[in-house]
Amino acid sequence: MTHSAISQDSFLALVGTYTEKDQQGINLVKFNKSNPPEILSVASEIENPSFVISDREGKYVFAVQEDEDGKVTSFKLDTEKQELVKINSISSKGASPCYISLDPSEKFLMVGNYEGGNLAVIPIAENGELLDVVQTIQHSGSSVNEERQEAAHVHSVVFHPDGKQVFVGDLGIDKVKVYNFNQNSETPLQLAFDIDIAPGSGPRHLVFNTSGDRMYLVHELTGEVGLYEKASNSYQHIETYPLTDENFDGEQGGAEIRITKDNSFLYVSNRGDANQVTVFSIQSDGKLDVLQILDVKGKNPRNFNLNPDENQVLVANQDTNEVIIFERDKDSGKLSSSELSISIPMPVYLFPIP
Repeated sequence: MTHSAISQDSFLALVGTYTEKDQQGINLVKFNKSNPPEILSVASEIENPSFVISDREGKYVFAVQEDEDGKVTSFKLDTEKQELVKINSISSKGASPCYISLDPSEKFLMVGNYEGGNLAVIPIAENGELLDVVQTIQHSGSSVNEERQEAAHVHSVVFHPDGKQVFVGDLGIDKVKVYNFNQNSETPLQLAFDIDIAPGSGPRHLVFNTSGDRMYLVHELTGEVGLYEKASNSYQHIETYPLTDENFDGEQGGAEIRITKDNSFLYVSNRGDANQVTVFSIQSDGKLDVLQILDVKGKNPRNFNLNPDENQVLVANQDTNEVIIFERDKDSGKLSSSELSISIPMPVYLFPIP
């Protein structure tokens, strides 16, 4: 889709936030290769839109409302006026929804409710309207970190590259639960198997390589990334890599993870006392080597993303109210400062619109 007033050197992105004032919400931002970013509009009729995505055409936008009365909201992107127009909101059937994903057909939205410890399947009408939830799945259990793992906490719902399974990272029970997906069934998700994660790790976000035989998982609580390889009907843990150097002494908070289109580099953000992005090169066997540990020039890099050309990395520093842009060398994978940034209150998610 061609967005008006957007050239090859610029692109539109959605910036999800936590909201404290009525005029805050989802920021529609124009990012430029060499000029400062600019906010085109703010969709303010939503509270705490901490995770926001669009469909492949950039026509419809979907966002969570992360609070006790969890909701999911859909919008239409008006490309002429450069603004989001609300379509409708429905319950996410759980407290504090924090992750959403579209199935390959883009007829269903998967929602992970962090405090609710469950996930929901929401059909989408052709006009972008969200229909009633057709399935909820409740997780149960706990793990060894009594403060953070007292109950199930669904933190990600990610489709496998083949579109046939959904991988659900549950921080509270140290498992990635894998569900078969059948869009033609009354209950589209059916449990296939569990991947057990080391106790106390806290599975958060995850990515796959293009073929889907390797999964990289953020261990939030221990500040690590784990490599898991497909083995018969499950995934087997191969290695775990720390996000910080051996001299680091402080609180960890592994957050977002991104992989390049060519499967050559992996990027992971770390909050807590680290406030860094760790850059890994991916070897031919899938194993990782640390290339760089970069200071993000702010606090609490909850989320970051690569721009469509993969020559920049945009980092949302939640606690310093700023999105910082770093240049990316495509050959080496390393990041460097660009001096470009934009002030946005409590930015927590970045999604470039296709």
